Amino acid sequence: MTDGIVDALPDASGASVTQTFGVRSGVDVVAATVDTFISDETGEPTLNYGGSEELRSEADVSERILIRFDLASIPTSAVVSAASITVRIIQFDAAGTLTARPLLESWTEGTGDGSAGAANFTQRMTGTAWGTAGAGSPLSSGAVIGTATPTALADLTMTIDPASVQTWVTTPAQNFGLIFFNSFTESIRIASTEDPTASARPMMTVTYVP
Repeated sequence: MTDGIVDALPDASGASVTQTFGVRSGVDVVAATVDTFISDETGEPTLNYGGSEELRSEADVSERILIRFDLASIPTSAVVSAASITVRIIQFDAAGTLTARPLLESWTEGTGDGSAGAANFTQRMTGTAWGTAGAGSPLSSGAVIGTATPTALADLTMTIDPASVQTWVTTPAQNFGLIFFNSFTESIRIASTEDPTASARPMMTVTYVP
């Protein structure tokens, strides 16, 4: 997790500004980014993976990726016109598709790599269960706001519904991030913010008028 550092200031002229957020090398705003994955596989529902170098999503064991970008440097009065998330695919099956939904509850990243702790499949933070187990719908995650299908071991960019990002910008307290589901039984894996290769870490891009 890194404190926010703004490297590119918004244009005061009223023109659109496009900024990138994350702990990936070269981003405009080095923002606090948290991510983990949760799993319902035997023996894993109470385990935390906040310190893992990879994030996994697989349908048959309900592995789901959680990620949140701090967008607080964007003025709350800004109007968002476009948004996307870029992740580095490190394993995939051609039949798999990632879908993104907004999380509706707060959660903690944790520091585990397969050790007991939260967030996990049963708890969003220590001592507090998800409204719907596994951060599912309807209480813990909303409707689909983005879809993308990996085709190579490379960066994958997913367009995100700007209306959802607008909510996070206008009301930062409602920014709980995203959860990624995989439609297939083979794992899709992406590099996390803990990946030692800085250029592989997750990044969010937002275009807005200040």
